[in-house]
Amino acid sequence: LPIWNKLGKNLHLQQQHPLGIIKAKVENYFETRHTNSPHVEPKYRIFDNLNPIVSTKQNFDDLLIPLDHVTRRKTDTFYVDEQQVLRTHTSAHQTQLMRAGHDAFLVTGDVYRRDEIDARHYPVFHQMEGVRFFSLQQLGVNSIDAAVPLVKQDLQNTLAGLARYLFGNVDMKFVDAYFPFTDPSMELEIFFHNIWMEVLGSGVVHRQIVANCGIEDRVGWAFGLGLERLAMVLFDIPDVRLFWTEDRRFHDQFKSGEVVKFQPY
Repeated sequence: LPIWNKLGKNLHLQQQHPLGIIKAKVENYFETRHTNSPHVEPKYRIFDNLNPIVSTKQNFDDLLIPLDHVTRRKTDTFYVDEQQVLRTHTSAHQTQLMRAGHDAFLVTGDVYRRDEIDARHYPVFHQMEGVRFFSLQQLGVNSIDAAVPLVKQDLQNTLAGLARYLFGNVDMKFVDAYFPFTDPSMELEIFFHNIWMEVLGSGVVHRQIVANCGIEDRVGWAFGLGLERLAMVLFDIPDVRLFWTEDRRFHDQFKSGEVVKFQPY
């Protein structure tokens, strides 16, 4: 698979494509929250066309990913040269956007990992990242320690609402997790089609990252989700390779704004 041919395909920007439909739904959820309570919920800036070639500093160092971490290996990640990679996650843009002063944003893009191709794995997929920061004043507290549980609670409320918006009135649970760039960290699982399914990873942005970005007086949360994973479940698409097909029998089944069940052909 010539990976370079995939750059610029931007399936997430195709409004009639299942990935574009899910992206729009998530963006719409955050837009609706803002519209319904503009004084409480910020307007999220949308970044969906950032360059997938990023520095190793952006992709790894800025996110506190250890030097010996498996994702840094050339067998795991596509290196452009010693200093640059094809991003392995949309989190690669988090610190540049934080430094630029954005305190509520959604980033969507194609991400690249050296995966063997099968029904569930493909070396290119699409992620969506959400980040929101608060000042201590907004939270009504006067210390970072007091702020963290409030930010964690806001994150959980926000994500529970997103899960219901996408999947209906499902049972869900937050499970403690570990990510180098958040602390505390948690995964959201929902009970859907009679199984517990992980939907996304999330957490309170690590204090070291916040300090490195020069915004020590703020506390924020972040989450990341895979668009393919959600689309496969919501549209009943059995094979991740179908997202890349040019076949009209696939594409003619989908319309912007509608979640329908895929009919095999």
